[in-house]
Amino acid sequence: MHRFMTSAAAALALVLAGVAGAPATAAPSAPAPVPQTVQAAQKYFWIWSDGSEKSKRTFKESKYGDQASLPHLVVTVEPAKPARTVYLQFKQDGKWIVENKVTSDNQGKAIVDINPYCSKNNWCDGTYAYRLKIGDRFANLKITYAEK
Repeated sequence: MHRFMTSAAAALALVLAGVAGAPATAAPSAPAPVPQTVQAAQKYFWIWSDGSEKSKRTFKESKYGDQASLPHLVVTVEPAKPARTVYLQFKQDGKWIVENKVTSDNQGKAIVDINPYCSKNNWCDGTYAYRLKIGDRFANLKITYAEK
């Protein structure tokens, strides 16, 4: 191990050790620390509006009837500011397609609706890979739609 000492540090060491002939000058004061803004860690939470935390759900048209009756996803981001964009995407032919895009409000909440219709007024029939995307973070979901 090599030790390196600057001339100012050597002079300070000599003064503190009481070495004769050492300069009797005060050591330079260290610069005051510069306050730095530390960005708070971002946290993301989601839950279904009906209280479920399941990432796999089945929604039947015979039970819900229409899109307005379906639970929606409630996403919370912390800290609440700045506002963030939440994307709901589904996978089709190997590509992620945006189904819904919502910006979080001043309390850090974003209400994200899902769309059960595959074509005009026709309820989807099948299981689909979904994901919630905020920045570079993802939450994977699997949603099954069925008529009965």
